[in-house]
Amino acid sequence: MSSNSGILVGTLVVGALIAAYLFGSKSESSDTTTDEPVQKKQPASPVPKAPKSARTATQEALSPDLSSQTDVDPSDGQLSRRMAQARSNPHHDETDIKAEAAACGSNWTDPDFPHDDSSLFVTGIAPPDWLRDGERGKVLKNVSVSWKRPHEFCVTRRPLGVSASSGNPTWLYDDKTSDLDENQTAQDVQQGSTGDCYFLSALALATRDTNACRDLIDDSMEEHGIYGVTLYVDGKWTMVYVDNCFPCYTSNDVHGAKPKPIYAKSTSGKEIWPMVVEKAWAKVHGSYQAIGEGGLIAHALEALTGGHARTARVGSLPWPQLKAAVDSHDCFVGAGSLSNLEEKFLNGIVGGHAYSILQAVAVPADEDKGNEELNLLLLRNPWSHGEWKGDWSDGSRMWDRRPDAVTAIGDKAKVREGDDGAFFISYDDFIERFATVDFCRIKNGQLKERNLIHKVKAKAADADDGGNDNDWLSGIGDPVSHQTSAHKKKRGKKGKKKH
Repeated sequence: MSSNSGILVGTLVVGALIAAYLFGSKSESSDTTTDEPVQKKQPASPVPKAPKSARTATQEALSPDLSSQTDVDPSDGQLSRRMAQARSNPHHDETDIKAEAAACGSNWTDPDFPHDDSSLFVTGIAPPDWLRDGERGKVLKNVSVSWKRPHEFCVTRRPLGVSASSGNPTWLYDDKTSDLDENQTAQDVQQGSTGDCYFLSALALATRDTNACRDLIDDSMEEHGIYGVTLYVDGKWTMVYVDNCFPCYTSNDVHGAKPKPIYAKSTSGKEIWPMVVEKAWAKVHGSYQAIGEGGLIAHALEALTGGHARTARVGSLPWPQLKAAVDSHDCFVGAGSLSNLEEKFLNGIVGGHAYSILQAVAVPADEDKGNEELNLLLLRNPWSHGEWKGDWSDGSRMWDRRPDAVTAIGDKAKVREGDDGAFFISYDDFIERFATVDFCRIKNGQLKERNLIHKVKAKAADADDGGNDNDWLSGIGDPVSHQTSAHKKKRGKKGKKKH
């Protein structure tokens, strides 16, 4: 603001909003629900049943028995509560799996998710033009579909990673360190040929939490070609076991062509952890096609973290609340773009698509230089390409005009990187092109970026909350009910809302 009075008013408003965020709201909102896709195998629902109120749901989701976080240090050999509960509640009995693995050799084949069309499609029959180069890419012709193991489709012939649990080589990660903070990053996740952008955006967000990374995949039976994925299903942590074989396509036009994964993959092509997690999600739903029929980032985050989630309308969300949530050490935030906007106005934003929100930056005004206050968001497209092309995008001249903005984001490289799917956008441009924002709160969260800077400790953070953290989510924005990953409200060509 340019005037002193404006600054004072703005400061009071911001203070009030942040106070409401930190200390909670006593209002209760309607629940966020969505229709589940048709499921051919009648698997369990991947999210908890709809609660009676936001407050009740938060208390249940954050209760000690359902916490997604660890109460012990796994380095001393103890299991976290999440991992222990998941192992005690498996989708497939571990004893049976080991017996089956011993009978078939080193690589187990999952009988509940077979390597055929019944695991690819809801009806077991392929729809026309289903196989594309990416979710909305060109249709792939003259290709063969088959199920392959990592050494057959990875760009390396041997595993490069090191297991955090055993120290043995692993296909899960491509780093030679056992540090999961380095092995699992948002930049690893790349969407494939099905429409599960909501889930992969949530997965990219979940990698920001140290504890979620540590407990996401159980690799204790990797020598048998078996991975366990911990998902929050029907109100409890469940171990979903999958084998290490994935659907791939091979071009028939190129002799000796290497198979390529059809669905999610790692951007490096040298690791498989995003593929493993997506496969478990598909198994819970019954097929890969079922998870590509739309969903909410919020519900996917609940399944991945065990937290309590909420979807709010962008128009009801002031900047201070959004920034406070993104900055929080125990909150994940994603967003869904509007459908039915003209491509020219979208300017690189994909309509009806899910994005992760990785950073929120407030650049103060500088009256001496004539610079107004600037609010920026760092978003990521799960396609790992396709970015906003307007002001504050990669290489935008706006960065040259505001060196203070470059300083504020903390990393000059972020404004010059190529088309990797991550980009900055101003808050004003964001609210004109996005419909919903998804929040998910977890207990004892340890987001890596904040840990590295502030050394936040989970127990200290809980103490600072003053015991009021169960109410905070109900006070953020207006809730959205019966939404898919894309909000269907139409808007004019210039982005004006039609209420």
